[in-house]
Amino acid sequence: NFNSAIPGNTITCATQTLGEVKFNGLGGEWTLQDQLSCYNFNIVYGTFYSNNQTINCSNFYAGSPFNTFAYLGTSTINCSAWWGYPSFTAPSIDADSTVINTSYDFMGGDNAYHYVNFPNGGNLADRNTFDKVTANSSMNISGSNTFDTLDINIPGMIVLLNPNDTQFVVNSLIANGTCANLISISGGNISKASGNVTANYLLMQDLNAIGGANFTANNSVVISNVTGWNVTSPSAQNLYWVGNTGNWNDPMHWATSSGGPGGSCTPTLFDNVFFDANSFSTANDTVYVNVNQGYCKNMDWTGAANNPVFIFPTTSASFNIYGSLTLPPSMSFV
Repeated sequence: NFNSAIPGNTITCATQTLGEVKFNGLGGEWTLQDQLSCYNFNIVYGTFYSNNQTINCSNFYAGSPFNTFAYLGTSTINCSAWWGYPSFTAPSIDADSTVINTSYDFMGGDNAYHYVNFPNGGNLADRNTFDKVTANSSMNISGSNTFDTLDINIPGMIVLLNPNDTQFVVNSLIANGTCANLISISGGNISKASGNVTANYLLMQDLNAIGGANFTANNSVVISNVTGWNVTSPSAQNLYWVGNTGNWNDPMHWATSSGGPGGSCTPTLFDNVFFDANSFSTANDTVYVNVNQGYCKNMDWTGAANNPVFIFPTTSASFNIYGSLTLPPSMSFV
């Protein structure tokens, strides 16, 4: 605990790692002199100057409704767990030039931030303003935030927006999946005042685009309730399972002809899928639906040999068929 009630204090760590760091001195001031590595970083009372030094911690938290100030300059702050700056401390942080890497959650407290990176995805909350946010895995966004750039550009990721909030994009929304791994975006509103937003290979549901910009989603799939977007659907295909046992989302198990080479896209709700005599060569070969939601138009198992198995590894997975289903007696559909 740092309990001083006077200004002029300094902290020099010389590569040492501290445990729980708490600033709890009303009227106290501390200036960091070199890199700080610690468990939790907590400002209760007082003023902290990072002096542009790097901070490594598990959690970064400010927990007092007044007399708490953090000036973070151009520091890089690496949080292995979460960032928590409650909204009642909103006037007390200067982080508009700071780089923040947070592994799980970010509660910004209605403040302005420079760059926040989610290397493992997580939750973003409150009503903040960002120069840039990057998500490298699936994440939830709540509160009406403003982003100069929102980068959700990892194929296969899932982005859940709060349906009661609007995410305002000033410059760029970057969202480009692949035919094998669509980016799923659902819930809420995305607003941009002017210009263009162009995304590719999205899976969209309950998503509204508002403002004066032109919103385009190429090669994308609408599940339901999408407004304000110009959506171009991918071309319908006939896809054939090849290569025996495997995962549904593995392109190497999908071919455009029976017994042909794998490497095609994984099926969308527009595609017909076939499991036939060239799909399985050994007994009980298994298709694992290893995605949260699988899709196809028509599914036909006519001619599939060797008692194949179609299975959902988790109880939370679901499969959506937008046409007909044909199963043979000699298989397991679990």
